[in-house]
Amino acid sequence: NTTSTTRLTAYINCSFTEAATFTMTYVNNANFTFDPSSTLIMGAGVGETPDFTAILDFRNCTNLIVSGGNFDGQAITQGGTGSHPQGIAFIDCSNCLAIGVNITQVRMFGFIVGDNIVGHSPSGIRNSRVTFSGWNDIQIGAMPDVVGTCPTVGAYAINNTVGYASDICISTYGWNCTISNNTILAANGTTGGGYSANWGIGVEDGGYHTITNNIVYNCTSGIGASKSLVKNNTVINCSSGLWLS
Repeated sequence: NTTSTTRLTAYINCSFTEAATFTMTYVNNANFTFDPSSTLIMGAGVGETPDFTAILDFRNCTNLIVSGGNFDGQAITQGGTGSHPQGIAFIDCSNCLAIGVNITQVRMFGFIVGDNIVGHSPSGIRNSRVTFSGWNDIQIGAMPDVVGTCPTVGAYAINNTVGYASDICISTYGWNCTISNNTILAANGTTGGGYSANWGIGVEDGGYHTITNNIVYNCTSGIGASKSLVKNNTVINCSSGLWLS
């Protein structure tokens, strides 16, 4: 817990299986830089106690950068469909960024930005790889334990490689979010844990998003959106390329 205006940088070079998740609250002005060889693995059942926790769980934090590293959710060890662990979570955070991270095999959401109240500065994920999530690979603008519109404004997913989620590869419930320059490899509908919509990009609620310059492969529906700008995207080998309302 720090309110210092001096920026802290922690360089992390280690690999281990978590016996408990890392929940960090009210951490401000910090860089968590993981060595490319570092791997954090969620231990069996860790994502169930408490529910809706994450491998890296940030709450009420400001001005954080998480870069590098590998994060393995070990979905098969996290219980049945009632288990909801995340990969990296920014909940009620302002101006927080995950960049260059590799997240895989998470039971619910690989990466999530969510808010309970309005007023937070935008947070998001860039230049990362998120694959094989039981629900959605990247969830911007939603709370993991609440279905419906979220007051998140301006969250973003930019220039990521995403794929093989069971439900939606990149989803949003928020407002004025940006989903751009991402490559979506496929949605497989079989990872398990959530639904099996097989969408590449989906606006599930909220609106006024910017969805541009993405490439979507091998999904049942390439892009589904409402009340949003959808421009200059490429959809390949999808049963339904574009659904708008």
